[in-house]
Amino acid sequence: MTEKKLLYSQQLFLQRLTKEHVLSDADAKELFVEIQQICCQEAQSQTQTDLSYDSTMELCIGAINSVIVPMLQLEICTIIVREGTSNVRYHGLVNKLVDDVAKEYAAPSHNVHEVALFRLIIEKIVERGLDEEDENTIGCSGSLSSKEILNLRTELTGAHKGKLSAMQTERALHAFAEEHWLIQRSNRYEFGPRIYLELSDLLSDLGVERLPQVIVNRI
Repeated sequence: MTEKKLLYSQQLFLQRLTKEHVLSDADAKELFVEIQQICCQEAQSQTQTDLSYDSTMELCIGAINSVIVPMLQLEICTIIVREGTSNVRYHGLVNKLVDDVAKEYAAPSHNVHEVALFRLIIEKIVERGLDEEDENTIGCSGSLSSKEILNLRTELTGAHKGKLSAMQTERALHAFAEEHWLIQRSNRYEFGPRIYLELSDLLSDLGVERLPQVIVNRI
């Protein structure tokens, strides 16, 4: 049986998505068009041996998944998140084997004290959201101000107690937003699309019952 391989165009798309963690549907489509143009230009100069590309972004994502799911247990999934009065789609790379923030997600780019802070932020936002929840809520409507999050460092216990300064906490918070775990709106932080894509089991364990719809892209 011949092993499936990614086309050059699919490699480019996957590399960018891996770097960005999450892309909005608009940004992903813009990237897809850019890659098509690159492949057309390079095909003319014959700098690559295989510059085929998919006719639609959906086909591209499905083809990538057909390779990386069985090989790496990674999958590009799509989530629909309510933002204001609109439903917004995001695409992100999800580890199908692990759903543990402390092991696979925040840990590679953050120290153990920042990971503990991250877990505490999640718990506090969920608590706030459960207090405000109504029957129409999808996901978690909770949020925390930047000041509240900075003060959370004083609630860390055990080996993490007193290990983060205000400056370190502020830097970690900025990174959490840059990595799409959190979204800042009017100086308040709420869950970003990456939380729902990668940590749905954790949210369920914490009591979030109605999670945003996740779409699996297959061909």
